[in-house]
Order: sequence, then structure tokens, then C-alpha cells
Amino acid sequence: MYAAVSKHGGAPLLSLPVGSAQRAVIPATGPPTIDIAIEGHLGSASGIQMQRGRDAAILGELYLAHGLASLKKVDGSFAFLIVDHRDGSVHAGIDKLGQSLAYVSETPDEVVFATTLAELLSLLPSKPNVDLSSVFEFLSQGWVISPNSMFEGVEKLRPGSFVTCRGSHVERVGYYEPLHDGVFVTRQREELSQEIRRHLHAAVRRGVPWSDSWSAFLSGGLDSSSVVYALSEAIGHPFPTFYGSFGNLDRYMALPDEERVARAVADRFRTDHSVLTIGSDAIDRVPEIVRLIEEPIYDGGPIVVDAVMREAKTRADGVMTGIGGDFLFGGERRHLLISLLDHTRNLPGWQLAGRLAALPTARSAWLTRLRFDMQRTVSIRELSMGDFYVRRLHGAVHADSFCKPSVFGDLERSPVDKINACLDEVVTLDSLTKLLYLDFRLLTPDGLTRDVVALGRAHDLTVCNPYLDSEFVDFSMTMSPREKVRGFTQKYALRKAIRGYLPADVLKKKKGGLGAPIRWWVNHDDLVAEHLSREVVEERGMFDYQEIAQMRDDTLTERRDCSLMLWSLFTLESWMRQFVDKG
Repeated sequence: MYAAVSKHGGAPLLSLPVGSAQRAVIPATGPPTIDIAIEGHLGSASGIQMQRGRDAAILGELYLAHGLASLKKVDGSFAFLIVDHRDGSVHAGIDKLGQSLAYVSETPDEVVFATTLAELLSLLPSKPNVDLSSVFEFLSQGWVISPNSMFEGVEKLRPGSFVTCRGSHVERVGYYEPLHDGVFVTRQREELSQEIRRHLHAAVRRGVPWSDSWSAFLSGGLDSSSVVYALSEAIGHPFPTFYGSFGNLDRYMALPDEERVARAVADRFRTDHSVLTIGSDAIDRVPEIVRLIEEPIYDGGPIVVDAVMREAKTRADGVMTGIGGDFLFGGERRHLLISLLDHTRNLPGWQLAGRLAALPTARSAWLTRLRFDMQRTVSIRELSMGDFYVRRLHGAVHADSFCKPSVFGDLERSPVDKINACLDEVVTLDSLTKLLYLDFRLLTPDGLTRDVVALGRAHDLTVCNPYLDSEFVDFSMTMSPREKVRGFTQKYALRKAIRGYLPADVLKKKKGGLGAPIRWWVNHDDLVAEHLSREVVEERGMFDYQEIAQMRDDTLTERRDCSLMLWSLFTLESWMRQFVDKG
């Protein structure tokens, strides 16, 4: 879906993809007052009964009654265009939590809005330059935070925002942010558990009408398993669930026994469960996955998502995920880390920990992973919250160690700038709640949901992420940090709420998630080797090949883990070939 709006007046140029967008004209007869288009789905709308296929009409009716304030009354996963013929204004934006994608670019004569980067680039008079600050930002933290994109002059719309065009006047407006007033509500244990289950069931039920037939990711983790439980309750009949396995390469994964736990959940709810064995040659799909996502990727999760969606499309029209549960309830390892650091930062023993992190671990995968975790922890212990957030992915592996100063020496912005600006909004909150707020504002839309949304669109699947329902998100922000991480127990309140509804093994299982054997690929795969070869790196001219070669050697010999950085460089080169080198 795209629109080109002239700054000199006249009707905007609109284009809607067949089958995936709705359009409504209000009123239905007579001269039009409002022309509205939606790509995606409304999850709820205050005061209006939802009806499938009427999303555009419902938003139009709300806009007619409440103006742009109507956006605060709706939830869901959607991008929208509103043409108001009364004053000639055009409004284009996305949902509250960025579960849909959109880009905007402004030229001297027009404003261009599109839901894919490829569409937007095709409408511009010339291809813009690569934004080197965004390249450095991606390599530093794993994604590019909106409103910046990989190109200069091309903006990604922020979650919960829209752009308004009225003649030559262009304004960007935010209409939603996750609740962050720091007011925590004290609830009795059973009351809190009931509220969590109520919000989960309500979020799933709101998504069910979006599709005729549903499937679900099932990793065996608490988030995906609880969504399967709620979906089973909502539709009352079996549905397909999918687990992605890498066969023998699963030994390189964080938790190689997840398949067994996922099977136990599938048996409990009698789903039509499939284990997809993803071969080592799945890496050959990476260039295509990068093309579909339209940005480089920092981990291997999209490979699993792509494989599952390709199979899911043969058996359903929609797929539900557990994305977002970690951020509602403190499930990422960094959430535990920041909580522990708050209590141990000044204790003795950190020097000893640094020495232990330098010891070799032979061929033990478990010990190697533990040592790499210790290296990251020691390297970030003294960092500010902003620097911690940037460095939490790569630890001691710094992008500036291989980025050439002649190319990156005078960047317009630092990766930590936008994070610090976001932290300025929540200075009174505790460290864990600050971190969760950053996750919702910055990581969720640009680092997680964009992958799933883009791949769902490519495979013609409706995607629903119940844990990213804005009512659920705002509820979670009223919970105290102690209900999320207590001691070494993460997702404390969610575990209590769901106990008895899921197999016990799910509650005992440690954090896993959608992973891929990246460390094996960066060490042994020919495609990665070609993309990171001396010839390619030196011809690109942006990075120091000797530093990259050292990172590869260190990862192979297990002196330090540079696998995510090497993977990021590999997918960045793939993105450059498709979006920069091609005409």
C-alpha cells in the first residue's frame, strides 16, 4: 500500500495491494467526506462491535466522530491512510506497538508513504544514499531504531504515530506510548494470576476473527505454549502447531531439548503438531529472507520463522506467536542480568569472574556458553543503562574495532543517542522497568515484529501477537518488577498464573526461543565465507578485513564469541547487494 501526496494540492495517488488491504469511502453515497484504507486488522475499537472485513469502515466512522483522537481507541496490527476531503489533509500511520510496517520520505514536491521499502524507493526520483549512522547502529546493537532507516531521508514510522500532510505543511505526531508512570498496583497472588489469564484470553480472542483458520508457533517456551493454551480455549478444535528443528545442529542451540517440551504441550492440547527439520542448507535462504524483511538481520530467528510460515500456509491462513511475552514479564536473560547487577554490582569477586571468563573450556558446549556469558557480563557491568542496552548483544565485541574511521569517523548520531532520549522519559523508574520500557519502544517494533510481519506478508499469512495487545502491555507496566524477576526466577507472575494449565516441564524450562546454529554457520558455511572474504570486504571498503578475520578465528577457536557480529556483517553484505548494488 502506498500514497504519494503533492505539496501543491490535488488528489493523492493511492495504490492498494489486491486482497491484503481494505478501502472505505464515507459516506457510502454522495460526495465523499473521508476516504480511508487499512492494511492489516483492528483488534478492538472502543464502543463499536468489530466485524471482519469492516476494519476500514470502522476506523472511518470513528475518525468522523472523534478525529485523529480515534486512533487511541483502536488496537490491532495495521497501517492506515486517511484522506479527509473536508480540508484536503492526508494522514498515514501505523498501530500502537508497531506490528505493521510503514515508511515515509519527503521531497521538495511531495510526501511518499508506503508499507514496504521497495514500494517507497520505486516512487522516489532517485535512490537515496545509505545512512552510515544506521549501518553503525545496526552493527552495534542489532537493529535500526525508527524513525531512521538504512537510507538517508527515508523514515520508518514510529509505533503509535502518523504523519499528516496538508499542502506544504507536514507534521509527525505520536498518539501512543506504553504506560510508564511508575505507579505499580499491589494485587493479591490469585487476583494477579486471574488478571494475567484474563488479559491473555482476551488478546487471543480479539485476534481470532482476523483469519478463518489458525496455526501457532510452538517452541516449548512459556510464551508460545501459553498462547497455544489460550487459542485452544478460544476456538475449541484442533489446529496446527509447528516446531523448527535443525537436526544434528541443535547441539549448537541454547536448549537442545525444547522439541520434547513442545511435543508435551501439543499432546496436552491435542494440536496437529509438526516438527520441521531445517537443514544446514537453510542458510541459502538468507538472501531472500533479507530481501523480504528489507533490513539486515542480527540473528537466525527469521530462518525458523520463514520455514514455519512456508509450512503453515499450506494448512492455515493465520499464525499466532508468543512474541512480546518476554517484555511483559521479564523473560530475557538481560532482564535477569540487570536485576542481578543491581544487587551485586558492588560486591567483591568480579575480578575473579573476569579471570574465569578467560579460561579455555575444551569442547564442552555448555561450559563454552557459560564462559561467553561471563565475558559479556564482566564487559557490561560498569556501563550506563544506555550503553548497556547497546552492548547487551555483542558484549566486548565493538563495531568501532573494524569500522574504518575514514568511512564512519564523523557520524551524525551515536547508537546510544535515541536510547538515552527514551531513558529521559523514565528517569524515575527502576532499572528493570526502564529496560522493559526500552524493549517495547525500541526493540519490539524494529528488532522483532518487523521480521514476523514482513515474512507473514510474504507468505500471505495473517500474524497475531497476543502479548503485544496494548491493553495487555499497559497492564503489565502496572506490575512491580518483583512480580517479573524474583531472585533467579524470571516471569515469576506469569509462571504462577499459568501453573496447572501447562505441562510442568514448560514451567521448569529455561529461556530458549527461536534460534539457529549461527556459530556453526559463521565457522563452516561457504556462503558466509564468501560474503566475508578479503576480496568482498576490501571491495566494499567499509571495514577492516584483518579485524574481521581475527573475529572469525577467535570464534572458531572459542577464545571469544563473535558469532552474532559476524552474522550481522554477513546479512549486511547481503542487504547491500540487493538494495544498494542493484539498480
